[in-house]
Amino acid sequence: MKFNESGPEVGHRLDHGTMALEPYAGLAHVWMRTDSFAENGGETALAGAEGKMDTTFATIGVRAATTIEAATHKLTVSSGIGWRHAFGDARPELAMAFAGGTGFNVAAAPIARNAAVLDMGVDMELGRNTNLRLDYQGQLATDAREHRLGATLGMQF
Repeated sequence: MKFNESGPEVGHRLDHGTMALEPYAGLAHVWMRTDSFAENGGETALAGAEGKMDTTFATIGVRAATTIEAATHKLTVSSGIGWRHAFGDARPELAMAFAGGTGFNVAAAPIARNAAVLDMGVDMELGRNTNLRLDYQGQLATDAREHRLGATLGMQF
């Protein structure tokens, strides 16, 4: 078992020459609690109720990677695809009111119940102690899209 950025994960790596394939399953639980509050300040004072949110994410998928030996550099190309399902609270809301006014709810963007998770990356060995990584991570759902592009330059001393 290992831990990634979203929680514990189990998988089994299968090597075949320079290619590696890893089916995996992961589980993460996110919970949030906020205390109630009340401002002082007359008619414009704001008050908020205690807030709670509990969501569990289950992910299954497969990752693949291969290494390519070029004349001057070593490249590692990796990719993955998976399915993530959210259980529990998917619509974060907090009840609020101005002093003497009617209450209202403040809602955050809803969490997708089902989403495809994608990742792709290229690692290039620039020297014995230097590595460059370019990567993409995405989450695609019916009503939501999330994309991240990254570049990392690593140096060991």
